[in-house]
Amino acid sequence: MMQHFMPDIFTSDEAFLAYASRMLTGIGLFFLLPGLSCIFFSWAYCEWEFVPLFGGLPSMHTSFSGIALPMATLLLGLSLDMKGIFGWGSSLLLLLCLNALFITLAVVLYENLAFEQQKLVISGQEAVSMLRIGQFKISLIVNLAFALICTFGLIYLLLPSVRKIYWQP
Repeated sequence: MMQHFMPDIFTSDEAFLAYASRMLTGIGLFFLLPGLSCIFFSWAYCEWEFVPLFGGLPSMHTSFSGIALPMATLLLGLSLDMKGIFGWGSSLLLLLCLNALFITLAVVLYENLAFEQQKLVISGQEAVSMLRIGQFKISLIVNLAFALICTFGLIYLLLPSVRKIYWQP
């Protein structure tokens, strides 16, 4: 008898959702605990930007990437694990908000890219200009990648087979 080829490593959508929930919860906790410890202690790693989201924009506060994004990742992992319409709806809403956030950050970075480059070139800081422009470009790519991942997550949650998992009584 011929076996069916399964290119997927998961046997079902339930297995994938359970794995994604555990991974997102673990990643959220892994990055949230050091971020929360920076509130109480000023350790050396508190100055690092783990995820380059802001491109060196001085108006953005870096504690956002240290606390709010890991918290959102943790909440997304927990909401994926909840069954029922509440788990599905909260996952969908959180992914939609994160997608809007990353797209907005990418647009702000793209609009400020030319302005920052022109400002630094006029002031005669060529070396600083190249470094800052590199930070802007990396942050722009990271934001677009996160927005794409959130879009794929939204599409996956809207699939009929996944909705059926959450909507069953």
